[in-house]
Amino acid sequence: MYILQAGTVKGEWEPGQKVTEYFRPQYMGSSEYEFGAMSKSLRAMNTIKMKDLKFNLNDKMIYVLCKPQEFDQIKSDIFRLAAGTIRLKERVGFSEWIYPDTRYQGEEPDDNIWWELDKNYVFSMIPKAVEGFGCALNASIRYMNKGGTK
Repeated sequence: MYILQAGTVKGEWEPGQKVTEYFRPQYMGSSEYEFGAMSKSLRAMNTIKMKDLKFNLNDKMIYVLCKPQEFDQIKSDIFRLAAGTIRLKERVGFSEWIYPDTRYQGEEPDDNIWWELDKNYVFSMIPKAVEGFGCALNASIRYMNKGGTK
């Protein structure tokens, strides 16, 4: 885990909605997040069997869309992320959701879903967000296969 894209989804996924319409990425400030990293990850995620999985972290359920065979490593990485023992390219604000006492002036963070662009998985504490991302992924791939770019 190194290039983690923080973002927000609002509401439920609507039929036909692509990732670019469903997922609003946070500006991360590094060139690694540009130059097609998201579309490359989308295409990679399309070529593998993704599955919704979940686990408990500090009394909060974490929902993950990933390759089932990588779930244990992903779970370990997310535990390390929450504990602050993993170094990322940019700050993503995940631990503030897990440990509310670390929030700046008690404010709830904006981000509610995270997308690992190198290892091609998504996680959130909102089950509908992960489910919706999977649906948006399928809509995006159909669009890209027809000659679209996003």
